[in-house]
Amino acid sequence: KQLLYVGRLEYLQKAPLRLLQIWRKIYMTHQDWELVIVGDGDEKEPMEHYVRRHRLLRVNFVGNKRNVIDYYRTASILCMTSNYEGWPMVISEGMVNGCVPICFNSFGAASDLIDDGLNGLLITPFNIDDYAKRLSDLMSDEKAILNMSNHAQEKVKQFVASNIIPQWDELFRAI
Repeated sequence: KQLLYVGRLEYLQKAPLRLLQIWRKIYMTHQDWELVIVGDGDEKEPMEHYVRRHRLLRVNFVGNKRNVIDYYRTASILCMTSNYEGWPMVISEGMVNGCVPICFNSFGAASDLIDDGLNGLLITPFNIDDYAKRLSDLMSDEKAILNMSNHAQEKVKQFVASNIIPQWDELFRAI
């Protein structure tokens, strides 16, 4: 019963403080869950200050890690709060390891990777209340987490090299 954030702790692109605002709305309802934050950056100190000021419990800052696979494997849900992304590898990596992704639908690849309600959750951009509600509902439903986890692992298979390379070959031959 673990939520996971993996990424730089910087405001402009990643906006990780939003995740603490979301956690603040739901953590008392989910006493057996924890939030693990993997990464470092300029926002770490403001985030730690926010945790102290609001007396948030079960928030674990683990810093930068070279190998995050063990974090993916122990987490149930991968949370992103980015303003924008290209192709976020953390979502693909999380899905491969069975993490259910939840993120704002604020960049094109979000809907390429996540089929809302099937293998993860897409949230109206920057609606913290909706994010908190849908995340909380998911955290309360172990069956839904397991089902979405299985679908996430299947979905991400379509992006492996052995599936993509033949498509590129076909495209180049057509050109």
